[in-house]
Amino acid sequence: MRIRNLLSLILTLLLASATFAQTAKVKGRVMDSTGSVMPGVQVKLYEGENVVKEGITNDTGDFELPANPGDYKLEVAAPDFNTYTEMVKVTPDMGPLSVTMQLAIITQNVEVTETRNEISIDSDSSLQTTVLKQDFIDALPDDEDELASYLSQIAGARGGAGGGAT
Repeated sequence: MRIRNLLSLILTLLLASATFAQTAKVKGRVMDSTGSVMPGVQVKLYEGENVVKEGITNDTGDFELPANPGDYKLEVAAPDFNTYTEMVKVTPDMGPLSVTMQLAIITQNVEVTETRNEISIDSDSSLQTTVLKQDFIDALPDDEDELASYLSQIAGARGGAGGGAT
């Protein structure tokens, strides 16, 4: 009977120590710098160089990773954001973490190549050339107002209501 009681006591102590060695949870919420939650973000828990747990944030930016108590590195990564890392001490009674992601600096190089459109002054190659002969120039009116009116008619401009050209 005494051995039975001793075995019961040992078994009770072993079960109690196993209960205290239960896993803890690393919980938290991931947000951007404006405070908006970030769903679908990758969250990893490292022990040394090894990934021991990983998950994805839910629709409200929350994550939960079960882990044994101890020291870990938490890594949170999302496209176009700097990777967030933090050393955490996991305990059964630890509170939720708040992770704020910062936008990554994105650099973009743009190369602009200039192409010049040369203006041709060669009358043989220009499609918009009008050559005025000397007798035409001699026949132009001497009065400035008449000359302006005459040149406006050559250019196809017409006076409209209000005196503006149309």
